[in-house]
Amino acid sequence: PPKVHVKGEGDIYVVDKDGNRLLDGLAGLWSVNLGYNQPRLVAAAAKQMEQLPYYHNFWNQGHDKVYEFAERLADFIPQEVGKVAFSSGGSDANDTAVKVAWFYSNTLG
Repeated sequence: PPKVHVKGEGDIYVVDKDGNRLLDGLAGLWSVNLGYNQPRLVAAAAKQMEQLPYYHNFWNQGHDKVYEFAERLADFIPQEVGKVAFSSGGSDANDTAVKVAWFYSNTLG
C-alpha cells in the first residue's frame, strides 16, 4: 500500500497517517523548497488568498503581485534582457524558450 503523508513539520519533515515523522529528502520534489509551515509564508499566502488567489496572465493580463515581482526581477537581470515572462511550469518555460529562440533566429534571417 502507498505511504500516506498527512502534514509537514518545520523545514524538512513530513508525518504519515500512522504518526511516523520522516525526513523529506525530496523537498516536495518541486514545490516545497522553503520548508513546511513557515509562519511568514503561511501569513503571506493567507493574505493573498483573501485578496485574489489566482488570475491568469494570458492576453496581457495579470494581477498586481505578478507585475510587482516582474519589476523587481527586471531590476535584477541584465538590462539587455529587458523582459520577464512567467509560466506555470518547466515544460511551459522550455516551450516558450524554444519559441523565443526560433523567433529571434528568424528575425535575423
